[in-house]
Amino acid sequence: MEQNNKVGNFGDLLKILLDEKELSMGELSKKSGIDKSTISRIANNKQKPNINHLEKMAIHLNINLEELLKASGYEFRNSNNQIFNADSDFSNFDDILGFANLINDKNFNGNIEKELSKCKLYIQTDEGKKLLFDNFNKKIDSIEKQGQFTDKLRQMYADFCTDGLTIKKYLLIGSMLLYFVISTDVIPDFVFPIGFMDDLVALNIVTKLLKNDK
Repeated sequence: MEQNNKVGNFGDLLKILLDEKELSMGELSKKSGIDKSTISRIANNKQKPNINHLEKMAIHLNINLEELLKASGYEFRNSNNQIFNADSDFSNFDDILGFANLINDKNFNGNIEKELSKCKLYIQTDEGKKLLFDNFNKKIDSIEKQGQFTDKLRQMYADFCTDGLTIKKYLLIGSMLLYFVISTDVIPDFVFPIGFMDDLVALNIVTKLLKNDK
Protein backbone atom coordinates (compact mmCIF):
# COMPACT_ATOMS: atom_id res chain seq x y z
CA MET A 1 0.00 0.00 0.00
CA GLU A 2 1.72 3.14 -1.20
CA GLN A 3 -0.39 5.67 0.63
CA ASN A 4 2.26 8.36 0.55
CA ASN A 5 1.92 8.62 -3.25
CA LYS A 6 -1.65 9.83 -2.75
CA VAL A 7 -1.00 12.52 -0.17
CA GLY A 8 1.01 15.70 -0.11
CA ASN A 9 2.63 15.41 3.29
CA PHE A 10 3.15 13.12 6.25
CA GLY A 11 0.37 14.68 8.31
CA ASP A 12 -2.18 13.81 5.63
CA LEU A 13 -0.87 10.25 5.49
CA LEU A 14 -1.12 9.89 9.25
CA LYS A 15 -4.73 11.09 9.24
CA ILE A 16 -5.61 8.60 6.49
CA LEU A 17 -3.98 5.75 8.40
CA LEU A 18 -5.78 6.69 11.62
CA ASP A 19 -9.07 6.79 9.74
CA GLU A 20 -8.41 3.40 8.11
CA LYS A 21 -7.57 1.81 11.45
CA GLU A 22 -10.50 3.61 13.11
CA LEU A 23 -8.16 5.04 15.71
CA SER A 24 -8.26 8.44 17.33
CA MET A 25 -5.09 10.35 18.13
CA GLY A 26 -5.72 9.64 21.79
CA GLU A 27 -5.98 5.90 21.17
CA LEU A 28 -2.77 5.91 19.14
CA SER A 29 -1.13 7.83 21.97
CA LYS A 30 -2.13 5.17 24.51
CA LYS A 31 -0.97 2.32 22.28
CA SER A 32 2.32 3.87 21.20
CA GLY A 33 3.32 5.93 24.21
CA ILE A 34 3.69 9.03 22.02
CA ASP A 35 2.22 12.13 23.65
CA LYS A 36 -1.17 13.03 22.18
CA SER A 37 -0.13 16.64 21.61
CA THR A 38 2.92 15.42 19.68
CA ILE A 39 0.73 13.24 17.46
CA SER A 40 -1.56 16.22 16.87
CA ARG A 41 1.36 18.46 15.86
CA ILE A 42 2.67 15.77 13.52
CA ALA A 43 -0.78 15.23 11.97
CA ASN A 44 -1.11 18.97 11.38
CA ASN A 45 2.40 19.24 9.93
CA LYS A 46 3.63 21.46 12.74
CA GLN A 47 6.29 18.96 13.81
CA LYS A 48 8.35 16.45 11.86
CA PRO A 49 8.22 12.95 13.35
CA ASN A 50 11.53 11.51 14.47
CA ILE A 51 12.51 7.92 13.78
CA ASN A 52 11.41 6.86 17.24
CA HIS A 53 7.89 8.17 16.50
CA LEU A 54 7.86 6.45 13.13
CA GLU A 55 8.94 3.10 14.55
CA LYS A 56 6.13 3.14 17.08
CA MET A 57 3.59 4.27 14.49
CA ALA A 58 4.68 1.49 12.12
CA ILE A 59 3.96 -1.08 14.81
CA HIS A 60 0.62 0.24 15.99
CA LEU A 61 -0.69 1.30 12.57
CA ASN A 62 0.54 -1.99 11.05
CA ILE A 63 2.36 -0.33 8.18
CA ASN A 64 5.80 -0.77 6.64
CA LEU A 65 8.39 1.39 8.39
CA GLU A 66 10.07 2.22 5.09
CA GLU A 67 6.88 3.84 3.82
CA LEU A 68 6.61 6.06 6.88
CA LEU A 69 10.28 6.99 6.71
CA LYS A 70 10.01 7.97 3.05
CA ALA A 71 6.78 9.90 3.61
CA SER A 72 8.43 11.93 6.36
CA GLY A 73 11.40 12.84 4.19
CA TYR A 74 14.08 10.28 5.04
CA GLU A 75 16.07 9.19 2.01
CA PHE A 76 17.03 5.66 1.05
CA ARG A 77 19.38 4.17 -1.46
CA ASN A 78 17.65 2.42 -4.36
CA SER A 79 16.52 -1.08 -3.51
CA ASN A 80 13.88 -3.50 -4.73
CA ASN A 81 13.72 -5.11 -1.30
CA GLN A 82 11.50 -4.24 1.62
CA ILE A 83 13.83 -3.02 4.35
CA PHE A 84 11.79 -3.96 7.37
CA ASN A 85 9.24 -6.44 8.40
CA ALA A 86 7.94 -6.79 11.90
CA ASP A 87 8.65 -10.53 11.99
CA SER A 88 12.23 -10.31 10.75
CA ASP A 89 14.88 -11.81 13.00
CA PHE A 90 17.81 -10.82 10.73
CA SER A 91 19.03 -14.41 10.68
CA ASN A 92 21.46 -13.55 7.88
CA PHE A 93 24.17 -11.04 8.74
CA ASP A 94 24.17 -9.76 5.15
CA ASP A 95 20.50 -8.85 5.66
CA ILE A 96 21.49 -6.79 8.69
CA LEU A 97 24.08 -4.83 6.75
CA GLY A 98 21.78 -4.57 3.74
CA PHE A 99 19.08 -3.07 5.93
CA ALA A 100 21.48 -0.60 7.53
CA ASN A 101 23.09 0.32 4.21
CA LEU A 102 19.76 1.43 2.74
CA ILE A 103 19.50 4.35 5.13
CA ASN A 104 20.86 7.36 3.30
CA ASP A 105 19.82 10.15 5.64
CA LYS A 106 22.87 12.36 6.20
CA ASN A 107 21.70 13.78 9.52
CA PHE A 108 20.84 10.36 10.95
CA ASN A 109 24.06 8.71 9.78
CA GLY A 110 26.05 11.80 10.73
CA ASN A 111 24.72 11.74 14.29
CA ILE A 112 25.69 8.10 14.65
CA GLU A 113 29.18 8.76 13.28
CA LYS A 114 29.60 11.58 15.81
CA GLU A 115 28.55 9.27 18.64
CA LEU A 116 30.96 6.59 17.41
CA SER A 117 33.77 9.16 17.40
CA LYS A 118 32.97 10.06 21.01
CA CYS A 119 32.91 6.37 21.92
CA LYS A 120 36.29 5.87 20.23
CA LEU A 121 37.79 8.47 22.54
CA TYR A 122 35.95 7.19 25.60
CA ILE A 123 36.97 3.56 25.10
CA GLN A 124 40.59 4.66 25.48
CA THR A 125 39.91 5.63 29.09
CA ASP A 126 39.73 3.29 32.07
CA GLU A 127 36.23 4.56 32.78
CA GLY A 128 35.08 3.73 29.25
CA LYS A 129 36.54 0.23 29.36
CA LYS A 130 34.94 -0.41 32.75
CA LEU A 131 31.57 0.76 31.42
CA LEU A 132 31.84 -1.69 28.54
CA PHE A 133 33.04 -4.65 30.62
CA ASP A 134 30.41 -4.07 33.30
CA ASN A 135 27.47 -3.73 30.93
CA PHE A 136 28.04 -5.64 27.68
CA ASN A 137 26.84 -9.09 28.75
CA LYS A 138 23.87 -7.67 30.64
CA LYS A 139 22.81 -5.56 27.64
CA ILE A 140 23.18 -8.28 25.03
CA ASP A 141 21.49 -10.92 27.18
CA SER A 142 18.50 -8.60 27.53
CA ILE A 143 17.77 -8.77 23.78
CA GLU A 144 14.77 -11.01 23.28
CA LYS A 145 15.59 -12.10 19.73
CA GLN A 146 19.07 -13.59 19.58
CA GLY A 147 20.60 -14.15 16.13
CA GLN A 148 23.47 -13.12 13.92
CA PHE A 149 23.23 -9.51 15.07
CA THR A 150 23.92 -10.54 18.66
CA ASP A 151 26.37 -13.25 17.53
CA LYS A 152 28.38 -10.63 15.63
CA LEU A 153 28.49 -8.34 18.66
CA ARG A 154 29.55 -11.22 20.93
CA GLN A 155 32.35 -12.10 18.49
CA MET A 156 33.48 -8.47 18.37
CA TYR A 157 33.50 -8.38 22.17
CA ALA A 158 35.57 -11.58 22.30
CA ASP A 159 38.02 -10.09 19.79
CA PHE A 160 38.18 -6.87 21.79
CA CYS A 161 39.12 -8.82 24.92
CA THR A 162 42.13 -10.44 23.22
CA ASP A 163 45.55 -8.91 22.57
CA GLY A 164 45.59 -9.72 18.86
CA LEU A 165 44.01 -6.57 17.40
CA THR A 166 45.78 -3.65 15.81
CA ILE A 167 45.24 -0.35 17.58
CA LYS A 168 42.94 0.83 14.77
CA LYS A 169 40.77 -2.30 14.92
CA TYR A 170 40.78 -2.20 18.72
CA LEU A 171 39.41 1.34 18.70
CA LEU A 172 36.87 0.68 15.92
CA ILE A 173 35.49 -2.42 17.60
CA GLY A 174 35.62 -0.80 21.01
CA SER A 175 33.69 2.23 19.78
CA MET A 176 30.95 -0.01 18.34
CA LEU A 177 30.65 -2.07 21.52
CA LEU A 178 30.60 0.98 23.75
CA TYR A 179 27.98 2.62 21.52
CA PHE A 180 25.87 -0.51 21.93
CA VAL A 181 25.93 -0.48 25.72
CA ILE A 182 25.92 3.24 26.40
CA SER A 183 22.61 4.85 27.33
CA THR A 184 22.74 7.83 24.95
CA ASP A 185 21.58 6.02 21.81
CA VAL A 186 20.19 8.07 18.94
CA ILE A 187 17.10 5.85 19.17
CA PRO A 188 15.77 4.21 22.36
CA ASP A 189 16.06 0.41 22.32
CA PHE A 190 12.38 -0.27 22.93
CA VAL A 191 11.92 -3.17 20.53
CA PHE A 192 14.17 -5.42 18.45
CA PRO A 193 15.06 -5.15 15.65
CA ILE A 194 13.72 -1.69 14.79
CA GLY A 195 14.61 -0.27 18.16
CA PHE A 196 18.19 -1.17 17.33
CA MET A 197 18.17 0.62 13.99
CA ASP A 198 20.94 2.97 15.06
CA ASP A 199 22.97 0.03 16.39
CA LEU A 200 22.58 -1.70 13.01
CA VAL A 201 23.73 1.44 11.19
CA ALA A 202 26.65 1.85 13.61
CA LEU A 203 27.58 -1.80 13.08
CA ASN A 204 27.42 -1.27 9.32
CA ILE A 205 29.71 1.78 9.54
CA VAL A 206 32.29 -0.02 11.68
CA THR A 207 32.15 -3.20 9.57
CA LYS A 208 32.94 -1.20 6.43
CA LEU A 209 35.85 0.53 8.16
CA LEU A 210 37.20 -2.82 9.36
CA LYS A 211 37.01 -4.23 5.82
CA ASN A 212 38.85 -1.20 4.47
CA ASP A 213 41.59 -1.77 7.05
CA LYS A 214 42.45 -5.21 5.68
